[in-house]
Amino acid sequence: IHTWMLCSPHFPKLLGFCGEIYATENAETHPLLSGHSIPHRHSSWEDRAKLGLAFLDLVTSLENSLLGELQLCEVSPKSFGLRSDGKLQILQSSGVMTSNELDVMFSSIKCISDADCVVVKNCHSKCLQNGRCGKARTSSNLQVRCRKCRSKLEKKYTSDNGDRSDERDGLKRDEERKR
Repeated sequence: IHTWMLCSPHFPKLLGFCGEIYATENAETHPLLSGHSIPHRHSSWEDRAKLGLAFLDLVTSLENSLLGELQLCEVSPKSFGLRSDGKLQILQSSGVMTSNELDVMFSSIKCISDADCVVVKNCHSKCLQNGRCGKARTSSNLQVRCRKCRSKLEKKYTSDNGDRSDERDGLKRDEERKR
């Protein structure tokens, strides 16, 4: 898997290494990826759409890799960065694994409930009647990221009982201007 990541535009390019220390190309964390600003008031609708398309491109690449479908089991805002050409990159590759690797991990877990069937943070399965986790992941890479975005949106609009109508109105105006 690490060899494939060296060739993929969705992982930072390896510039050099010395022992266990290595250097990669720079991929900036975008304000929309920070986790504090989804959706960011001052980001245009176009910026948000480009970022969404970059994420879809990343998910498509993971689903159609030469190694089969790759699973992204560590999803956090710090996991992603943007290259200068707009490509979204995975900065933390420790949570990336093949579907086969994930199947083996799930089938080795003894469980009492579905809550026991978790690999890393974001790969979940169902607890079967035989007391083992099923091999199939219950949500895709895209579903996990969308769920995290939705959670951030809900927190932003409902936190502190504050009125967020000005932000919603700003988003609507921004979208109408683009039409």
